[in-house]
Formats: sequence, structure tokens, C-alpha cells
Amino acid sequence: MRIEDAVFELMRERCVPEITAVSVCRLAGVSRATFYRHFRSVDDVVKGFEDRILASIKVIDNGALRFRFGKSELDPSAAMIERMEFLAAHRAKIVALNGPHGDPQFIHKTVVFMHNHFRERLHDVSLARTSSTSTSPS
Repeated sequence: MRIEDAVFELMRERCVPEITAVSVCRLAGVSRATFYRHFRSVDDVVKGFEDRILASIKVIDNGALRFRFGKSELDPSAAMIERMEFLAAHRAKIVALNGPHGDPQFIHKTVVFMHNHFRERLHDVSLARTSSTSTSPS
């Protein structure tokens, strides 16, 4: 965590390719051996966080997919609250990823992720409507 936090702290001032493992280690208070035991590069730290955040949101969203729209669709669901708490806990890193020194590919990954999420959700909703109309008496 200290290594990851240091990388994102340094991203406030410079782009990822300009951040060295030495500067990360100095800020994190760890040795280079510790850094390289866990990561191949500074970019690896950023990509690992991106993958974890998208995977975590997918887990939350998969739980949300089990629910259908109903009378209380504007009420916050447990999944919605969990998603917002997760994003709030990682806000500084997400802001850094989307900032001037962040990873432009993360925005693309996020768009693809959300596209797939909504496609699954709409597919499930259309299947539910199709099965409910085909089984209802005429």
C-alpha cells in the first residue's frame, strides 16, 4: 500500500514515465528490493490499481444486476451505497488517474467496463420483460 500511495502522490506532480522506482522507494520508505519483489515497474503499480478498482466495481455491480427496477428505483440500493463508499475511499487515486499526469488508457478501460455493464443490464432487463410477456395470459 505504501508503494502504491507513493506512486499516486508523485503522479500529482509528474507523469508515470517520469516517476522512478528510486523516488517511489524514498517516499514510501521501502527498499528497491521490496519494490521489485512486488512490482516490475512504476507502470505496473498503476495498472495493478486500475485492474483492482475495475474488478471491485464489477463485483459490486454483479450483485446489483440481481435486482430489477421497481417502485423504489430511486432509493439507494446496498450495491449503490457500497459502490459510492468504494469510490470515495479511493477518490485521490482515481482523481490522479484522470488528471493531467494520469493514465489515458484508464478512461478507455472505464468506458469499456461501463459499456459492458449496461449491455449486460439491458440484456437481463429485456429478457425479463420478454419472459414475463410470453407467460402472461392474453
